[in-house]
Amino acid sequence: MAVGVADEYHGMGMGNILVGALVVAALEMGITHFSAEVLTDNRPMRAILDRLGAEWIEEGSVRPPRRSSSPRRSRCSVRARSAASASWSPPS
Repeated sequence: MAVGVADEYHGMGMGNILVGALVVAALEMGITHFSAEVLTDNRPMRAILDRLGAEWIEEGSVRPPRRSSSPRRSRCSVRARSAASASWSPPS
């Protein structure tokens, strides 16, 4: 899965809305699990995934470096059905 939120929309709940829509779409398509790769220091997205029951597989893994300063990333797995039943709501 990939979610991108423009800087001017950070902190407005857009990540919650987008990830929630992805979970619903996954279930409708019969997808039972999905994975995410998140920058390790991206606390807001990690919190969203934690609320959805993410199981963190790799902490601080680094992709094969394209540059010497590659950002550290973490990977997780999310069960779509569990995520759908988790409490997430868009901001009012």
